[in-house]
Amino acid sequence: MVHIQHTKRTAVAAALLMVSGICATAMAADKAYPSRPVTIIVPFAAGGSTDIQARMVAKSLQTVTGQPFVVENKAGASGSIGARAAASAKADGYTLLFGTTSTASETVLNKEAGFDIRTDFTPISMITNVPFMVVVSCTSGIKTPADLVRRAKEAPGKLNYASWGYGSTGNIMGEMFKLATKTDMTHVPYKGESPAAISVISGETDLAFVSPVQLPQVKAGKLCPIAITGGKRMNALPDVPKLEEAGVQDVHMPMWSGLMVPAKTSTDVVDTLSHALDKALKSEELVKTANGMSLEIIGSSPTAFKDQINGDIQTVTKLSQKTKLRED
Repeated sequence: MVHIQHTKRTAVAAALLMVSGICATAMAADKAYPSRPVTIIVPFAAGGSTDIQARMVAKSLQTVTGQPFVVENKAGASGSIGARAAASAKADGYTLLFGTTSTASETVLNKEAGFDIRTDFTPISMITNVPFMVVVSCTSGIKTPADLVRRAKEAPGKLNYASWGYGSTGNIMGEMFKLATKTDMTHVPYKGESPAAISVISGETDLAFVSPVQLPQVKAGKLCPIAITGGKRMNALPDVPKLEEAGVQDVHMPMWSGLMVPAKTSTDVVDTLSHALDKALKSEELVKTANGMSLEIIGSSPTAFKDQINGDIQTVTKLSQKTKLRED
């Protein structure tokens, strides 16, 4: 009798363990990443290039994963405020950073940035390569880079160029231009690309280096592009020359956007995001939208993205030794 009771207890225990295991497996399946909305922090103001790109990618990722990807703008301090928020978030894959070249440069240029892109983040993938336009107000009388250089040399320090903060892409391009043309212009930082562009339209500043997101302002005749940075002309502006074609050399740096997660995020989550993003970037709708904005969709492995970041940091470090890329 004792043996029979023991056998029954053993059988019951085994059954309970089996049920428990099945439940645990079911619960784990239910919580397969992502199982709830994911936040993408954009460290710049709404309406700018980075914000618009992030929203395109968020929409495509939602289609791929079935979960909402929600963009949250945390602008200020050349993107450091948003990057800090993302770096300090729980490393569970539910808070991502939509970073840019500016995010990498802040690591070098801002001692109070509060983050290091090399150690506080794990790269997922580069997303776009962005050509930039040199734009002026259409009422300025400046028609070519030669006009701009001549006016800058006639009144050293009088012309102002706008950017979205020290160490931002706009700032880096502006300082490269000054070095290449041996001119002196004053840097005026704003909290985002759109405010910087508006400052040129209103006459608060004289020029800016902006992304194709500002093409509607160009089409409306409010901003006039006088040159394009990068290795080729923009499809949307075939008659606007590259800076090199206009006689200005050495004003170029890869201007990327990319997705990253807080360091210590699990390999499983990183791999899941990498695969999902690879599919998202092949979306016909996303590619069509990007092409319409003259944005090149590139995509990359996490390793290739990491190499790009390290290379850009070296470039910015060298540039910062020659010119001003940080606030005093």
